[in-house]
Order: sequence, then C-alpha cells, then structure tokens
Amino acid sequence: MRYLLGILLFVASLGAVAVTMIINATYQYGQGASPSEATLRAIAMAVFDCVKAGLPVGMIGWWVSRQWALWGLGAITFVFCFLMSLISAIGFYATNHSTVSQGREGLTTQYRKARRELDETEKRIGEIGTIRPAEVMETALNALRTDKRYLTSKSCEEATLPASREFCRDYFAAEGELALAHDVQRLQGRRGALLATIERLMKAGAERDSDPQATMLNWLLPFLRLQDVKFGADLLPSMLLELVAGFGLMLATGMMQRTESADGKSPETNRTPNPDANALASVGKPMTFKVRKDGTYVIDSD
Repeated sequence: MRYLLGILLFVASLGAVAVTMIINATYQYGQGASPSEATLRAIAMAVFDCVKAGLPVGMIGWWVSRQWALWGLGAITFVFCFLMSLISAIGFYATNHSTVSQGREGLTTQYRKARRELDETEKRIGEIGTIRPAEVMETALNALRTDKRYLTSKSCEEATLPASREFCRDYFAAEGELALAHDVQRLQGRRGALLATIERLMKAGAERDSDPQATMLNWLLPFLRLQDVKFGADLLPSMLLELVAGFGLMLATGMMQRTESADGKSPETNRTPNPDANALASVGKPMTFKVRKDGTYVIDSD
C-alpha cells in the first residue's frame, strides 16, 4: 500500500513539476523584450524548474555518503532555483488575478455607464411625451403639400395672406412634430440597444464582487488589509505549488523505499540471531569418541 501511494505521489509530483514549468516559462516569456529574448527566458526558467525538482533527491545521497561539498553546492543551487521559481509563480498568479479582477471591474464600469445613458434616454423620451409615429406624420405632410395654399405660398416661403399664414403655421408645426417623431424613433432604438447591452453585462458579471475570494478572506481576517489578503491569495498557491514541485519527488522516492519487510517486522528484528556464545566456544574443541559394548562408536558430548 505504501509503495502504491509512493507511485501516486511520484506521478502527482511530476504533474506539479510540469505545471510549474509551464506557469513560470509563460510568465518569463511575457517579460522578454523581443521574441528571442522571451524564448531564452522561458527555456532558462524551465531548466531551473527541472534542477529544482531533481536536486533534493541527489542531496539525500550526498548526505548519506557524506559528500558535504556536493551537498552544500546542491543546497545553494536549490535555494536560488526555488526562489527564482517562486518569484515567477507569484508573478504569474498576481498578473492573472489582477487581469481577472480588472476585467470584472471593467464590466461594472461599462454597466454603470450604459445605465446612466439609458436613464438619460428614457428621460428625454418622457420629455417629448406622446407623439404620433413618423409614418403618420409623413402621410399628413404629404397631404398638406397638395393643398392649394401650399402652392400659392410657394411652399410657405411667401405666405402673405392670413389664410396662407395660418396654413403654413400648421405645416411647420407638422414638420416639427415629424422631427420629434424621428427623434423618438432614434431614442427608442438606442434604448433597446442599451437594454441589450445591460443584460449582456449583467450575465457577464457586472455589479458583482470583482474578487469574492479576497472579500471572503478579508471578512474572516478583518485585522488584515484587503490588499494584503489579495497578496496572500497569490502567495499561498504559488508557495504550495513550488514546494510540491521541489520536494515531491524526494518524498515519493522516500515513501517507496521499503522500511519494513513482508512480515511487517523491522529489519533489525528479521536479522538472523547470533549463534549462542557456548556453541561458538565449542566449535574449537577437539572431537572425542566412545566405544559402546556392541562395538559401535559415539561422539563424546562432554
């Protein structure tokens, strides 16, 4: 059972090493000033992660064989590789966390802007009030243009008679109403678009907590600042990932080593018992014989 658990831990450790290599290489690639420099940074980080994972296993052997120089050099190298990997992992988690939080905050900002514009649009529609549709006003204006007074006043440009002035006043009022009808039509279309945008933003997460994890942790730990909680939320998974990737293989190989025999006893208890001291002492004594009455020989046990 212990051997099986060791194999599972070994596989999980390899997975952690692969994940930390991808995470750290991705972060380092994003820090490169050019594609070639970004590639070199990513490759170097992957090498550091491999060295970090393998060194603890070798350091156990150096410690057992008392190769202190190799063990000290390996310890120093491991510390630097571990710290470099940890810094990259924190950078990756922090960048990803910040991007997600800012994206949610951006949705809320867009939602509030669309909401304000919708309120202004509905207020403008309310100020215009009830008005006939634009199609109705177009028909009414076309009918007025066939009136004799419209023709005699030269399209209401020379309305000198009282009847013509009254007619043209009604004509211009109808034109104004048509303009308002077009304005209402445009505002209603804009209102529909804003409503659709607001619904989409709400479904995407607008007006929700941009970082619910940090908010909950801050509620549980009120003595910490929210910014410190966010930093801790990035630091802890980074540290855990690096610890598993750095020491997982060592722990797995240690678990797979058989510290007990098949019967469950320790190696000390399974050793062949030492021969009796008296038996060892008797080994060097000369062998003597006795002759029985029937003529046979027997070994003298005295």
